[in-house]
Amino acid sequence: MKIIRSLLFLVFFYCSTILIGVLGLPVFFMPTRFASKLGSMWGRCVHLCLSVIPISFSITGNIATNKQVIYAAKHQSAWETLILYWQLDRPVVVLKKELLSIPIIGSFMRRAGCIAVDRKAGMSALKKLQEEALTVKQTGRSILIFPQGTRVNPSDISTPYQLGEFSIYQALSIPIIPIALDSGQYWLNKRILKLPGIIDVIFLPQIKTGLPRKEFMAKLKNEIEDKCAELRSKFEKEQVVEDNDNETSHEDKIIWFIWVVLVLFAIAALPFIARMPNLVGFIADLCVSVIPT
Repeated sequence: MKIIRSLLFLVFFYCSTILIGVLGLPVFFMPTRFASKLGSMWGRCVHLCLSVIPISFSITGNIATNKQVIYAAKHQSAWETLILYWQLDRPVVVLKKELLSIPIIGSFMRRAGCIAVDRKAGMSALKKLQEEALTVKQTGRSILIFPQGTRVNPSDISTPYQLGEFSIYQALSIPIIPIALDSGQYWLNKRILKLPGIIDVIFLPQIKTGLPRKEFMAKLKNEIEDKCAELRSKFEKEQVVEDNDNETSHEDKIIWFIWVVLVLFAIAALPFIARMPNLVGFIADLCVSVIPT
């Protein structure tokens, strides 16, 4: 069943993403707040799609959406990028520059005001990050950053914390709220298979402004990693392991095979669909009917 549910999620996810992308094209000609609202809608849709697995989430701690803060979240999967954007009322997300190259989606990210960081640019990237963060401060929007700069497995404690969060923490002089989570236990990193469960998201006590770099970096890392270790231990105790690693890998291969077959079937069917004017007209009328006037 996990295979079928993961495959169904993929279908729902990509279909809803394409639909939102098509219906959202007008936001390129509208104020940026509409693009950010579209991103929030996308997060909502992904949450609904995940109900087929099912995956839900639980939030504890002070989410602090009533004031401007910097959120520093553990990054284990794509889940937190999408869902936290919705739950935190559309913060400005700091992301790697390469993501802006994704067709359509990258353009939406840029339009929504995301801050792109060129990780190869060194100190000049930090300076640019500070400048853009200062511009964001004037808007009153909070900032969401992933301190390690990349997705990591739940058991990974070796990937270093980057200086980007300290750079904007120092420049903006506003509190930073660490976020621990265990999304990677359910939305497996770089794998298609999704596992059912409840993702825990814990907002830790805010770190006050004015700390020196070494103290800040140590405090941020220790608080996030300690809480993530607790979540990992809790998961290992509660999770009933049904498949070993080899079986899980086998399930991934089956999903990939089914997914490729479906894609090839869809491509092969396109010429036949194009020869059916009634069907094409029906689809066109349906698309027009769902576009708000």
